[in-house]
Amino acid sequence: MTLPPLPAPSAPAPGSPRLGRVALWLGVATVACAILMTVFSLVISPRGILAGIPMLGVPLGVAAVVVGVIAIIQRRGRRQGIIGLVLAIAAGPAAWLLAAVYVFVSLALFYRP
Repeated sequence: MTLPPLPAPSAPAPGSPRLGRVALWLGVATVACAILMTVFSLVISPRGILAGIPMLGVPLGVAAVVVGVIAIIQRRGRRQGIIGLVLAIAAGPAAWLLAAVYVFVSLALFYRP
């Protein structure tokens, strides 16, 4: 008596996408901190209490990158992990770009030689 053949091994089923969602929300929070940092630091209060927002954005960005990479590797919310990773990486240059635009526009409007 022979046994039936075993089924071919399939790829492991992807886990819960919760990790990717966490990376996505961390990336969104990082972008929000970058935008708020630019607005509050340059426009509203250059030396005020709100100038500490970058100290919140940097750890959020690092956490978003780490969680996003783990979600991508483990296939646990891969699409959201990729989006969160891209948002976290793009937040820093976006903040610098917003600051540069603000400085150049203010110089063009208010500088009188």
